[in-house]
Amino acid sequence: MEKSGHKVKIVPSSYENFKITTPEDITMAEALLDDRQGGRRRAAVGFGFDIHKLVAGRELWLSGVKLDHDKGLLGHSDGDAVLHAVGDAILGALGAGEIGIMFPPDNPKIKNIQSKDIMAAVMAKLITSGGVLSHVDVTLVAEEPKLKPHYEAFKKSLAGILGVPEGRINLKAKSNEGLDAIGKGEAIACYAVATLLLPA
Repeated sequence: MEKSGHKVKIVPSSYENFKITTPEDITMAEALLDDRQGGRRRAAVGFGFDIHKLVAGRELWLSGVKLDHDKGLLGHSDGDAVLHAVGDAILGALGAGEIGIMFPPDNPKIKNIQSKDIMAAVMAKLITSGGVLSHVDVTLVAEEPKLKPHYEAFKKSLAGILGVPEGRINLKAKSNEGLDAIGKGEAIACYAVATLLLPA
C-alpha cells in the first residue's frame, strides 16, 4: 500500500478481530460469538436410516442429485434415501422424532413431495433450536448403479441443502456383496450420523 502512495495506519485491536478465510475460521467465529453471549454448547449425535425399493418408471434421486438410471426409488416422495436418512439423523440429535411424523406417507396432499422440501423443514427446526450442524457421515448401500463416480456431486449437493461447507460432510458407498434385496439390485439403503452443537 505504501509503495502505491497510500498512507498506512496502525490501529490497536484484538486477536479476536481475525480474517474469515476458511471454514475453520467460521467455526472459531461461531465459538467466539457464543462465548460473548455467555452460552455454552453441548454435542448431540443422531442416527438415521432409510431404504427404498428400486422400480422401473421412477426417477433416481440421491443426495438431491438426479442420476441417469433405468430405475428409481419407490416412495411417497421422490424417494431420496440419502436426504431421508440425513433428515432423520438431524431430527434424532434434536430429539424431534422423524421425517415420517412431519410428513406422513399416508397424507395425499404431499404425494411426490421433493426431499429437498422435507430437508428445508428439518433445517428450519435445527435453526429454531439454536443448533449448529457440525458434521454428517453418510453410508449408501447399493449394488446398482455404481455410486463412486458421483461422490463429489453428492457432497456438493448435500452441502448446499444443509448450508454447510463440504468439509463437514463425509459420504461413501458400499455394495451388499450380492446378498438380500439390495445385493440383487432391488433396493438402495442409506445410513447417516449427524453431530450437532446445541445450546447447553
